[in-house]
Amino acid sequence: MVKRVKEVMKKVRKERPHDEGTVRRGSIKAVPAEVSFYAIDGSRLHSLLELADCLEMMSDDTFFYHVTPTKNDFAAWVRDVFKEEDLADRMLRAGSSSRMQVMILRHLLAKFL
Repeated sequence: MVKRVKEVMKKVRKERPHDEGTVRRGSIKAVPAEVSFYAIDGSRLHSLLELADCLEMMSDDTFFYHVTPTKNDFAAWVRDVFKEEDLADRMLRAGSSSRMQVMILRHLLAKFL
């Protein structure tokens, strides 16, 4: 599924170019380093697609370091940086990395198709 989404997003990028480094609601561009996400395992994420891709291989230890009953670092990043309130709210209810990945990929497909 990630491979197919990447193909679609690559096509969208060609058809809908954005200003480099611009962060706006629904942006498919990578964000600047100062607002990228730094995971406890050393991963550095710059886009929603990178987050979805990383979640596929992320260990449970890493995922549950960032997602606890009292916090969800991924949802906070999506809300604060990408201004995606609805997606962030759905991510709060994801109980696993695979469920969160599917939520993000569905969001991207719905937004850019």
